[in-house]
Amino acid sequence: MRMNSYSFAESTCIALAPSRILFVSEGPLARLGGAGIVVVANLSTEFLQSDLEDVMGFLRDREPFLARLNPLTIGVFAFAAVLLTTSASVAQETGNGRDYAKLRDLQATTIAMQNMAAENLAAAGGFLPPMSFAAGTNPQFVAIGDFNRDGKLDLAVADNIFSPNPGFVSVLLGNGDGTYQTPVAYGPFSNPISIAVGDFNGDGKLDLAVADDILGNGTVSVLLGNGDGTFGAAAAYGAGSLPNSVVVGDFNGDGIPDLAAANYGSDNVSVLLGRGDGTFQRAQSYRVRSSPISLAVADLNRDGKQGLVVVNFSDNTVSVLLGNGDGTFQAATKLLCGV
Repeated sequence: MRMNSYSFAESTCIALAPSRILFVSEGPLARLGGAGIVVVANLSTEFLQSDLEDVMGFLRDREPFLARLNPLTIGVFAFAAVLLTTSASVAQETGNGRDYAKLRDLQATTIAMQNMAAENLAAAGGFLPPMSFAAGTNPQFVAIGDFNRDGKLDLAVADNIFSPNPGFVSVLLGNGDGTYQTPVAYGPFSNPISIAVGDFNGDGKLDLAVADDILGNGTVSVLLGNGDGTFGAAAAYGAGSLPNSVVVGDFNGDGIPDLAAANYGSDNVSVLLGRGDGTFQRAQSYRVRSSPISLAVADLNRDGKQGLVVVNFSDNTVSVLLGNGDGTFQAATKLLCGV
């Protein structure tokens, strides 16, 4: 298939997501609407175009992930590409004897097609088809952070394999394009079920706190990050029975991360104040309602002190614990929810 080469003094590029540019170039960015189309103007580059089929092939070659889309969708983005290139100032032809009439004539048509591209993404919820990446067995929870400090988001997955087999935490480093590397497992744990991310020792490297869902003597385990995407051995801290959720906060206002865990089996919340060196004080417990399964941190009464909201699975209630600002909490108040 012969491709005709055209040069543009003020060319453009498009992207299907902020980090994914189809036509490699440089220059100031301007976003167009909800379709995730990005324009890069004021540069000199080369655009290969003969007809719509050539443009579609060009898109497929530059971005293999487009092969997962149906031809109509690819065609929409091909039309959008033509629109963006023709909307820029066209320079003189580069010696092949042709003019730009064909390319210019497409502009009116592709104005409508650009709108169709936006509608196409919106109708699909704004997402491309899903991609799956291996983790461990029975993954229960995922947390996000930049564990190797490369500016790309990574994943930590709690793999709750159930007794008598041990569970693990799988770390998948991100490639920056929405794909992830082979997982690396840390553990073993009994039944890891929730993960929180924070810098627990103030070294600028993200660490992990893992709620280990053990009946009777549950734990919250802390894995200190090395800053390269790997983690040290887990250090376990006692919590209540069956901790199902763990969160990070600063409950005493000292700028050091603290932990709170919702203990499903003992109907309470464990609060572990951080020492700033990656270790934590002995847990203090606060009674809530039946079977707390999840919790969140917020300044609930706007007094500058962090409190806790706890979801109680068995009696359809939410418990609110207002913080005193010194690492302690007031008695829980109950809010009804559900039926």
